[in-house]
Amino acid sequence: MGFGLYRPQYISKDYAPTIVACGENERLYVRIVGHPNFVHFLEKNDVNHIELLMEGLGHELPYGYDNILGIDRYRLVHDFFDRYLKPESKLPPVVLLMTPRNEKTNVSIYEPISVHFAPVMDKKSITDEEGVKVIRLKDNAKINGSWKISNGGTKFTFIPGQQLKENERYKVIVTTGVKDKAGNFLDKEVISEFTIGKDIFK
Repeated sequence: MGFGLYRPQYISKDYAPTIVACGENERLYVRIVGHPNFVHFLEKNDVNHIELLMEGLGHELPYGYDNILGIDRYRLVHDFFDRYLKPESKLPPVVLLMTPRNEKTNVSIYEPISVHFAPVMDKKSITDEEGVKVIRLKDNAKINGSWKISNGGTKFTFIPGQQLKENERYKVIVTTGVKDKAGNFLDKEVISEFTIGKDIFK
């Protein structure tokens, strides 16, 4: 918090895994200048990070349930850092965030489909071995596409080969075939379902 206001030039490609937390009740200058500046430098250097814009909080540590992201912020913090600070435990990788969030309706066709893991993942287990699948529910058809990898190999964003359709329901399945760079496999399947809304630009 606040670092982006003063020393963003110290952010480099070997910067430590980071959670950037900013509450909606934070000081205005921090929210509109400092936080975006910090995130910009993290993304520019492809640093492993999670961005949390926290509804209902101010300049404080993440806690409580996030209604927008559909996650427990406190659990996310521990799931994230445990993967880096407890290597001797050989913890399985964890899905921290998925977008669109589970059971979200009226999703824009332009909203990214992404899965954010901790720790750094074995990319091939996701991109080549179909460890993550996007399915159209009405006919159980697999949606073809490609993956953009960012945040130091922890965030995977799906680029559909064809535009998703209005008013149709889709499912993202993260299978137990995905693994981290140390070879540890996800311990249980994670699923997110969502419904595409009307294209407002038509």
